[in-house]
Amino acid sequence: MQSHNEPQPLNIGGITVYRIGDALRLAGVSRATYFRWVKEGKVPDSRFRDRNKRRVLTVEELRQLQGVANVLIEGSQYNHRSASERQR
Repeated sequence: MQSHNEPQPLNIGGITVYRIGDALRLAGVSRATYFRWVKEGKVPDSRFRDRNKRRVLTVEELRQLQGVANVLIEGSQYNHRSASERQR
């Protein structure tokens, strides 16, 4: 049995998608960060909207977001450690 808090994909018109909130939770990215990255061109905006015009992300878009998030997070953690090490 699956947890009620576990994000569930939807199938809309034969395409598997995640609601924006679920996708961001899975990627570990806040809404503010996601929309900033879209504005900065780091990630593309979602291609699809649901019937209420809310963003939904395809599995591929979710994977791309996770990839960008991991690179940016690892890079910032690396830079933070480097600065700390320089201060020793």
